[in-house]
Amino acid sequence: MADDNTSVHNPHDRFFKSLMHNRETAIAFLEEFLPDEVKEVLDLQSLELANTTFLTDELKQYFSDIVFKLKMRGTEDSSFLSLLVEHKSNPGEYVEFQLMGYTANGYLTQLKEDKPLQIIIPFVYYHGREKWRLKPLSEYFGQYPASLRRFVPEFDKIFISLFDVSPEHIEQLTDAMLQAALTVQRRRYDPFELIRTWMDILNSMSSYSKYGNFLATISVYCISIIDLPPEVFRAEIAKYSGQKNSTAMSTYDQLIEKGKIEGKIEGKIEGKIEVVLNAYANGLSIQLIANITGMEEAEVVGILEKHERV
Repeated sequence: MADDNTSVHNPHDRFFKSLMHNRETAIAFLEEFLPDEVKEVLDLQSLELANTTFLTDELKQYFSDIVFKLKMRGTEDSSFLSLLVEHKSNPGEYVEFQLMGYTANGYLTQLKEDKPLQIIIPFVYYHGREKWRLKPLSEYFGQYPASLRRFVPEFDKIFISLFDVSPEHIEQLTDAMLQAALTVQRRRYDPFELIRTWMDILNSMSSYSKYGNFLATISVYCISIIDLPPEVFRAEIAKYSGQKNSTAMSTYDQLIEKGKIEGKIEGKIEGKIEVVLNAYANGLSIQLIANITGMEEAEVVGILEKHERV
């Protein structure tokens, strides 16, 4: 399976966005990776989803975003924190200009809505293993003298590269879902290691009912990105005995049956409707169904309402 999927529905972005919709896990992520000087000012416990996006149609080919609102400590003034997931696992140049466009569009959106301006803090999460960094825009104009480079706009941003975070750092994270999610994303390039990790996660977390939806989500994610022939996949899962084997195989069989793994329903609304209705009838949450199908939650709700299921 190609890993440089730029679609807004690519599984890595969809999985991470689903994770960040859990408020406790989002707070744990920001607590761990925000700079100290930012955490000193923002009240992380005030975090809430802003239910907006600052992406234009053009920018959607580069990023997914999750926009949070956070109050400053001791005040009622809020800021936007935009968590942007870079689509490509090997980004090219000029991403900084796309990021500038995103931030500018965020401020223009606020002006159009005639609302008091709030600061936008861009936070880029990069999950690829190729070395990459964001650089100041002025570095693109090194051939120009400083007297002209001063006209190049500069703005700060937060950047985290998953593969710059050591396995030891991830292991000491106290939020179990965050630790598990970052671990599988980091190990996704080796399908056999990923299967072993996935089985370990099922084994350690399946006894806690509060992780039910998360385990279903992480199983869908692992199955969708493991590029192995079905017989090899089944043989690897069969090495692990007990409930985790049964859960993994059941999820795999369900996805095979619905044609998800083979891509039979990709882009076919009839197939997605069937998946939505069957998944909801089997007790899956709307958020999880959206994650499986690559649809927006509002689209899932619309299908359920049209077929009088809600």
